[in-house]
Amino acid sequence: MFKLRRKTWAFLLVYIVGVSGYIYYLYVETQGILTDNINSKLLHAALGASAILGDGYHDNLIDKQSKSPAQDWDAIQRLSSFNESMGTAFVYSVIKRDGKAYLISSSASKKEIEEKNFVRFFDPYPDASQALLDSFERSEPTWIDYSDHWGDFRAVFVPMKSKDGTVYVAGAEMTLEDYYHQLNQDSLHHIILAILVFLAFSLFRTRAHLQQLQTNERLLNEAKNAAEEADRSKTRFLATMSHEIRTPMHGVIGATELLSRSSLTVEQNTLLKTIQTSGRSLLSLIDNVLDLAKIEAGKLELKPCVFELRALVSSTVEIIRQSIKDKPIIIETQVSSSVPRWVKTDIDCLRQVLINLLGNAIKFTESGKVSLTVTTSGHDAGAQLDFSIHDTGIGIPEERQDSLFEPFVQLKGQASQRFTGSGLGLSICKKLVEAQQGTLSFTSRLGIGSTFSFSLPMESFRGSEIPLGDEHDAVDFDAYFATRYPLDILLVENHPVNQKVAMAMLEALGYTADLASDGLEAVSRCAISMPEVILMDINMPVMDGVEAIRKIRGLPQGNACYIVAFTASVFSHEVERFRAAGADDILTKPANFQAVTRVLQRAANDRQQRQVRTPAVDEVSS
Repeated sequence: MFKLRRKTWAFLLVYIVGVSGYIYYLYVETQGILTDNINSKLLHAALGASAILGDGYHDNLIDKQSKSPAQDWDAIQRLSSFNESMGTAFVYSVIKRDGKAYLISSSASKKEIEEKNFVRFFDPYPDASQALLDSFERSEPTWIDYSDHWGDFRAVFVPMKSKDGTVYVAGAEMTLEDYYHQLNQDSLHHIILAILVFLAFSLFRTRAHLQQLQTNERLLNEAKNAAEEADRSKTRFLATMSHEIRTPMHGVIGATELLSRSSLTVEQNTLLKTIQTSGRSLLSLIDNVLDLAKIEAGKLELKPCVFELRALVSSTVEIIRQSIKDKPIIIETQVSSSVPRWVKTDIDCLRQVLINLLGNAIKFTESGKVSLTVTTSGHDAGAQLDFSIHDTGIGIPEERQDSLFEPFVQLKGQASQRFTGSGLGLSICKKLVEAQQGTLSFTSRLGIGSTFSFSLPMESFRGSEIPLGDEHDAVDFDAYFATRYPLDILLVENHPVNQKVAMAMLEALGYTADLASDGLEAVSRCAISMPEVILMDINMPVMDGVEAIRKIRGLPQGNACYIVAFTASVFSHEVERFRAAGADDILTKPANFQAVTRVLQRAANDRQQRQVRTPAVDEVSS
């Protein structure tokens, strides 16, 4: 755009210079043509005046008595009439006696005649120009600009001879004011013509530019619409992939958890743990791919909240301990006393960064130690949390360190071939940290180990903000869970595998849940008898979960139940859509026992609060 604008201005400048030069050229040409025309006009006027007076009018001129007043007046009238028809100022004839000029005849204007202020026969011409006097010695006409007491003139002096050989000069004049007026008028016509050409060209250029702008705008809108459609397609694809992958993963994760509660041989238990580990790895890969896609699409939404940092560190490290298997690795944590109990940041992003970095440290360490240290630095608005994860693993070759944070980049070499992965974890960590205005860096020495450090700003918060406990805290669950939290549950799920797994998990917790295979069936059941809790799948045939939630909320007792959106979608805009429809809670697939029990625990607490509020309402009503 800037290049195009620069070209336009350059062309405009060249055009203006060209037009100015053309106008100057026209002015010079006009001046020359006009001068030639006026000179020719004056010559014809002078010759015409001589012809009007006749060949013998200048014979035998001695003094004023050489012509009678009648002859003089007749000559004045004829010259004045001719002068008016020619459009000149004066026509006249002059003779020279003893080096002095005398006017023999001259035209007069009407005003001069009325005022009797005109030249008469043989009047002396004391301010005659030298050019006029010199013309008596020449044979060719002389054109000149001069001034006398009558004004400023352009004149022609034509030497002539009468019949008796008397030399006289026939003259004709035009005022310089008329001359320049005519010159300016003709030049103005050319200037106006040039301006009109310029305006026409400018309008043409403006029209062409507007057409180009309209074309560019249309192409830009088309590109914008295409980009938006591509973004929507990408979002739809990610949502579909999330659902299609997480739905069967719910069957895998749920089935392995159910199986782990049964009696197994040592070999069977080992195989089961392998399945569970592989399932968690696959789920982690899926989450990483979806997270990277959300970050690149600009759809990452930070949700800062107040939480207890030490509890988060403890629960995160406990998750990592489960992945160590039989490796001789010690995990150490050290949280400085300067770290406050409560902090405010995005707890999910922080947890994911810690899990990824600690997971990498465990993966690339065969034996030794992995340590997590948390400290603080800065003060007031510049205060920040500093995390450091150190391992005694294989280290990172120096030539690979510059590209370590790029997506899908993996280490190469014999040592690193033993360690597989998607190459997404570090890239996502860096993007998550930077999204929170933080920094992530590392140091590493091959064969010695690596240290990854990141810092996050500590957001200030009001004391009235209620700190949130870590939702990943363990919840006790067994066959007596339903006794502690009795609930009437309806499961709405169309997928056969997920039906079996979810019903089995609820049964393992001591619940006897009802089952509906689609949203329409769920609405029909609720119209007859409203359950206390509904686990509502979203993507279902006949009627989807969102529509079913709306219809249930519209029933007489629709607001009395606790509706949980049981979904494979992890996108925030989808979650908001579920809540807008009337969902109280979200349970993401694949769901393990711990996630299910947390949701049911919240549902039981909600029911208890409703029961506490109900008597107060009844008492007011009475």
